[in-house]
Amino acid sequence: MSSGVARYTTKELSEETWSDFERLFSQGGGWDFCACMLYQRGYQLVCPGRAEAHARNLRDKKKLLEQGRAHGILVYASGEPVGWCQYGPVDELPIGDPGRQYRHYVVRAEDPTSQWRITCFVTHKKHRRKGVAATALAAALEAIRERGGGWVEATPIALTHSDDRYHQLVRRYGRDSAEVEEYLRTRQWPEFFVRGVGPVPAVSGSFGGRSHQGTVSMFEQQGFEAVKVVIGTHVLMRRYV
Repeated sequence: MSSGVARYTTKELSEETWSDFERLFSQGGGWDFCACMLYQRGYQLVCPGRAEAHARNLRDKKKLLEQGRAHGILVYASGEPVGWCQYGPVDELPIGDPGRQYRHYVVRAEDPTSQWRITCFVTHKKHRRKGVAATALAAALEAIRERGGGWVEATPIALTHSDDRYHQLVRRYGRDSAEVEEYLRTRQWPEFFVRGVGPVPAVSGSFGGRSHQGTVSMFEQQGFEAVKVVIGTHVLMRRYV
């Protein structure tokens, strides 16, 4: 499969590319342990440690792949896997709301007419902000089109913001201090105006740790339109392919 960026190539997840998926998810990144199973299982696996979770998630992912119930795009640079995008039918990816507080998972789409969902992206830290995720998204849409197409949905973030001042005050005065309380009461949290839904608050945290569902601008470039804000910081976006 060709990519939208000349220096990258892409391949579908398959039994032939499984070893590449394992290699990508064994790089020592903070996301390794998940093996992109959260959106397929419907909840985060509870294990004694990340090593145990990593092994279990890889085993479960491989079983789903063998059953034809795991789809995704691997992105390569010079033959090495450096990126990933998970997509699939909505009944294969049961989480519709990305919020931590949402724990009563059901198999449903955010919009009942959606047939497909794009849930998350992974980019090796050496290749971030170089078009890997955009390449993976374009390839995922091509793969969906080849499988008959339909309505595709995703819940990307608008932007991220790391509140360094808050952490400085917590370290100096304590989380329950009057100084922290006053700062939280008066601070101006950044927002991003999303066409179709209005201002959307930034997600708290660094870009690399919070952008695994992609960004609004990336999906806009692929023709997605914003539908509504979910949990305050993520935007439901849809496109027909």
